[in-house]
Amino acid sequence: MLEPCTVRTSLVQSFEELQRYGQHWTFVTNDHPMHSWNWLSNWWKTYRAPTDELFVILVDDRRGQLIGIAPFYRRRKYGQRILRWLGDGQLETEQLGIFAVAGWRQRVVSAVSERLVAERKEWDRLVLQSTEVGSSGCELAERLQADGFESQALPSNSCWRMAIPGDWGSFLASLPKSQRKRCRRRLRGELHEGDWQPRHVEQPGDFEYAFRILRGLHGAWAGRNEQPNLFAAEPFRRFHATTGRQLLRHKRLRLCWLEYKGRPVSAAYQFLQRPQIHSYLTAIDPDAAHLSPGHLLMLAGVEFAMEHGFSGLCLPRGAEGYQRLWGATEIPCIELRIWPVKWSAGRSGAATLARVWRGSPSGAPTVWRPWLR
Repeated sequence: MLEPCTVRTSLVQSFEELQRYGQHWTFVTNDHPMHSWNWLSNWWKTYRAPTDELFVILVDDRRGQLIGIAPFYRRRKYGQRILRWLGDGQLETEQLGIFAVAGWRQRVVSAVSERLVAERKEWDRLVLQSTEVGSSGCELAERLQADGFESQALPSNSCWRMAIPGDWGSFLASLPKSQRKRCRRRLRGELHEGDWQPRHVEQPGDFEYAFRILRGLHGAWAGRNEQPNLFAAEPFRRFHATTGRQLLRHKRLRLCWLEYKGRPVSAAYQFLQRPQIHSYLTAIDPDAAHLSPGHLLMLAGVEFAMEHGFSGLCLPRGAEGYQRLWGATEIPCIELRIWPVKWSAGRSGAATLARVWRGSPSGAPTVWRPWLR
């Protein structure tokens, strides 16, 4: 049910003007590390193309208090003006969507939809990457469809969320039997014992050393497995060097690594947002793969979560297979494409959003269906 309150929208296309909302932005996003003003403003400074323009829709309540943000930017490509999520791209930002103060999501999404309809001559297509099914992005698509816009949904890499109970007994009981036995063995005989030692960054002065470990391990693994080395791209490296330091200062970063006989063999780059830990990137030494250092690093991460009161771990997107072994739940994601069509009387409300995903209890791959009218 929508809140019985008038709201007002404004379109901001100037970075200087948007900066004025930095503190309020933090409030609306609950200071989520990847939705924060620091993260998204750094992303914009790093990745914007020369012709890119901000297209951020702000929603205020009747008192003038900011209650919602639709963080779009406009990119010109092949003669089209495309609206995209601020922060999208290759492994840049997770859980993208419309941000709203608790209890205001429906009203904010409705207001954003109305503003997009009013501004329909200013854009040709809306492309929303990595949108979780059931999120504010899907709700926006439903509203625009009801107003006569065309849409398409394409499959995207799923997100994964793993519950972490407060004790080892409950956690191990939630795992498949083979995984449970392996974890018990490694907990007793390896973690904190003998040749293995978990480490993490505690002081800002330690960041550069740990960041070099992460970059080196990621580069070695990528080279051995013929995968792209993300840190080889200067913008990616610069963005995370800047943003990582900011998150560390605000106690929102967990940059950790595991040493075997004094040598780093695995590392994790994670963000802290209670009650969740967001695992953004992990890396292992390919020469130490036979020791399964990634498995032991995961156990160290679970231990950290239990000790510091976190109840869940968001794993990196993808379908590598290890997520199910840790009892993680799959969160289907899609790429939404929405565009205005010629308006005609009687068309409004005719579009219907069909079910896009159908899960399989047997663990078979998720089935995607196109949207139907």
